[in-house]
Amino acid sequence: MKKKNFSALVGAAACLLMLSAQSCKTHQVSIGRMRCEYQQTPIAVDTEHPRFSWTYSGDTAWHQATYIVFLSDNPHNLEGKLTLKPGVGAMLAVQTSQPTAVYFGHIPLRAHTTYYWRVKATDGKRSVESPIASFETAKMSQKDWTAQWISDGRPREEHCAPLLRKVFHVSDGLQKSRLYVSAAAYAKIEINGERVGTSSLNPGYTHYDRRNLYNVYDIAPMLHEGENVITAVLGNGFYNEIDRLGVWDFDRASWHGRPRMLCEILLHYADSVENIKSDATWQTTDSPYLVNDIYSGDTYDARLAPTGAERPDYEASTWRQCVVVDAPSPLVQAQQMGLTATDTIYRPASMHSIGDSIYVVDFGTNMSGYARLRLRGRAGTVLRVQHGEELDAEGRVNVDRITGLFDKGKGFGFQTDVYTLSGHEDVLSPEFTYHGFRYAEIHVSPAMHIGADNVEALFVHTSMRPVGHFRCSNDTLNRIWQAVNQSYLSNFMSIPTDCPQREKNGWTADAHISSDIGLLNFDAFTAYEKWLCDMEDNQRPDGQIADIIPSSGWGYGVNPVWSAAMYIIPMNLYYYTGDLKAIRQALPLCQKYLQFLASHESETGSIASGLGDWVPYKTSTPEEFTSTCYYYLLNDYTAQFCRLTGTDGSEYAKKAERIRQLINTRFYDEATGLYSNGSQAAQAVPLFLGIVPEARRQAVADRLSRLIADNGNYLDFGMLGSKAVLRVLTQYGHIDQAVDMALQKEAPSWAAWIADGHTTPPEEWIPKGGSSLNHVFLGDINAWMYNALAGINYDPACPGFRHILLTPHFPRRLAWAEASYESFSGLIRSRWERQGERIVLHIEIPVNTTATLRLDGKETQLGAGRHTITCQDSSAPD
Repeated sequence: MKKKNFSALVGAAACLLMLSAQSCKTHQVSIGRMRCEYQQTPIAVDTEHPRFSWTYSGDTAWHQATYIVFLSDNPHNLEGKLTLKPGVGAMLAVQTSQPTAVYFGHIPLRAHTTYYWRVKATDGKRSVESPIASFETAKMSQKDWTAQWISDGRPREEHCAPLLRKVFHVSDGLQKSRLYVSAAAYAKIEINGERVGTSSLNPGYTHYDRRNLYNVYDIAPMLHEGENVITAVLGNGFYNEIDRLGVWDFDRASWHGRPRMLCEILLHYADSVENIKSDATWQTTDSPYLVNDIYSGDTYDARLAPTGAERPDYEASTWRQCVVVDAPSPLVQAQQMGLTATDTIYRPASMHSIGDSIYVVDFGTNMSGYARLRLRGRAGTVLRVQHGEELDAEGRVNVDRITGLFDKGKGFGFQTDVYTLSGHEDVLSPEFTYHGFRYAEIHVSPAMHIGADNVEALFVHTSMRPVGHFRCSNDTLNRIWQAVNQSYLSNFMSIPTDCPQREKNGWTADAHISSDIGLLNFDAFTAYEKWLCDMEDNQRPDGQIADIIPSSGWGYGVNPVWSAAMYIIPMNLYYYTGDLKAIRQALPLCQKYLQFLASHESETGSIASGLGDWVPYKTSTPEEFTSTCYYYLLNDYTAQFCRLTGTDGSEYAKKAERIRQLINTRFYDEATGLYSNGSQAAQAVPLFLGIVPEARRQAVADRLSRLIADNGNYLDFGMLGSKAVLRVLTQYGHIDQAVDMALQKEAPSWAAWIADGHTTPPEEWIPKGGSSLNHVFLGDINAWMYNALAGINYDPACPGFRHILLTPHFPRRLAWAEASYESFSGLIRSRWERQGERIVLHIEIPVNTTATLRLDGKETQLGAGRHTITCQDSSAPD
């Protein structure tokens, strides 16, 4: 890279003055954060070859040279000094610095068994042994299931949700109990009246005719000696769209059917295991959930709840026997990603009434989930709770913007739950839907008082542990960062979605554009691995994949920018972890898709169709150009996948080079220095994807900078530009312009959203009719803050953050910035601040890793530990 480019990495900072390192004073090293299948102490492992990982702390001089993983089903076998002995399986010593392993020991893993494991590692001179960690297997094959799928025998068009029940006995001496449960689509499970989990929106959404997921719960604390009761209410979700309220043909999906369930309760005693399984001995009746629809909502009559059904002595003589039904798919797999769960409970920020029968609640932030009410009223009182993102001029909830794709002619309210009170104290919330909202409007008839103490909002999404944090001296940037995170979580409900209200679909481009956001802020690896399985199930024999995944059959076609998710997400999983599993799974899918695309090339070799820089502010970029740019990327990534997996990818590398040459000859104007039609996105995308010849890159970036300057430093691009423009401006010396563009006080800009009161990114730069106010796909500025401002980056040549690239920037409008990231290899911290005429940079590098710091055209190699770097600063912040 030229020195001019390196100067961009410092902004206003000048030469390196001082570097000091603070190493850990102890010579001790320890192993921690031990995980199996990316989880700590999981209880649902269902692979014969689980993956293990760990990190180090202590002596910063430690560098792993070899390791051995020891495994046993008896923890006593792993106590003391680690050696091979009967009952202990061990991997052969592996020579690598990467603290990961895949189990290929000589002891085959059995179902329903707890295993214990330890690591012994050396640095060539010393050795260290880990504490004991554990994991538990679930169903290791389909043959491990003895239960049957059951339902209530009603037609699929029946609206009322099935309620299932079983009484079972628990003897003295219970040591462990697990519930294994799958449902199509959802199951609300209670044991002895106590809810299992915090949300009924489980298991995860799949192509239900290809595979189903099951969840595993530790239910021992819920059980008691003697008779116990399990009940389950089953919801439709995307499995059984009855009334076609959306336009995506889920009512005609190949998988639809009456909701059904598969479950087993294993009761482990000292010398036996008892299995309580779903079969025709279960009983069923109608539930109080009269309607449930994923787009509309739940209708619940609390008067119909069978009081006492959670007790063994409940009189159930009028209940019917369950019927055994066909399995939705031939494959049932354990859900490894987090359960959909309640994250945060929001109290009303404000509340006002309109008369004595309408109440409008503002929860202060946009979110996915629903309102919950706790109140007592006259039996038969009806409440209608509509959820929305905005209010009209009269202070009423307004959903007109987001109902264009909802069929309002069938009598169902959009994002509306309907409740009938029992006359006792009722706790009311939907079970089988979720909404996108900031506001809730409650209609009650007959009129009754509802206060702020009676209502709250539940933020519901796939559970993901936070792993990253960013802050800086500019509060607007901090609020943008927070808003994007809020939107990212709102748009992960077992699949990455576009919006949590209007569509709830797994749009592929939205997902790959926002994947860096997810991987830098949350422990999202298993969630993306699950969605890769959905891609596999979605692909047609001719190689096509749909624009939304899962799909009922809607959205297939030629669309390489969207289908790039099948390439970008596996590559990102590899870059962030060093794990090749996703690439190995994706490679045959990618090869098949490229065969499909090749049959749709134009005479010149371009791809002339597909979606491109979606929702630009004003200037559109030709789709043939963006599709062909991504056609290059798909071939380039496939060639890299082949190389990484040890196969021949030369045909893809040659094809990528031909496409690259095509773009640089056909779509580049030497006279103007512009690509395609000269839009901001057209100039940035080929730079971002590595298509521009190296000798031309700085000039192309400078031309982009002039385009933006000529536009008053305002952005004019859509989704693809939102990913590319900030990054290439930063890389090629225009960091101050990037920050100025982001912080423009008037639209279009990210800062303008915050000034307008948005708490999540809208779908458009200036929201218009039909657009959502909670779309994450314009939010990559969040990941850019980590990468550019704090400077935390993976090294593609040494993935999993075993080597870290540090490229902090010091724009004039910031006095300081800091970020922390719990990477796959350990905790990384970066903070810089202006102190007089100097910039002081504080860096923390985890044990067993190294880093390269790039400042002022120089590269400095850093080892593990804490480092302080001081630079001269020739400017001051605004």
